[in-house]
Amino acid sequence: MAGHDLSKRIVYHVDGMRNVRVKRDVYKRDAGAELAINVYAPASLSGGARLPAVVFVHGGPIPADFQPPTQWGVFVSYGELAAASGLVGVTFNHRLFAMEDFDRAQADVTAAIDDEAAVSLEHPRHEVRREALSRPTAVEAQTGWPDHRALVLAYN
Repeated sequence: MAGHDLSKRIVYHVDGMRNVRVKRDVYKRDAGAELAINVYAPASLSGGARLPAVVFVHGGPIPADFQPPTQWGVFVSYGELAAASGLVGVTFNHRLFAMEDFDRAQADVTAAIDDEAAVSLEHPRHEVRREALSRPTAVEAQTGWPDHRALVLAYN
């Protein structure tokens, strides 16, 4: 969309942010759309390492003609910051373009988190353990829609 510079990165910086491993993939194809997912990991991550992951979920609704959030400077920075801090960072796109799109966006978020092949750093059989918070989050309490930002992924 013209007039919006979404390339700006966050101001905070730690050593190693530009020196991380990034896996770019497509986690869902639907109705002509390819939904992207990026997995950021420390450059030194070994095959048997277990690290917690931070899943960054963009808000919305956003105009459908915006640059995809996985390409926004803020989400690139978040992924790099997580990886440079010893975590795995996951960013992805979902299709919340209008207030009527919440069901579709929820299905996209669920697909991104459930696609072990897409979030795997090494191979499709990478073990992913999901742990949700025991209490409803504010988003879930107000909307009935699970707030996937409260999800913790552990990579093995």
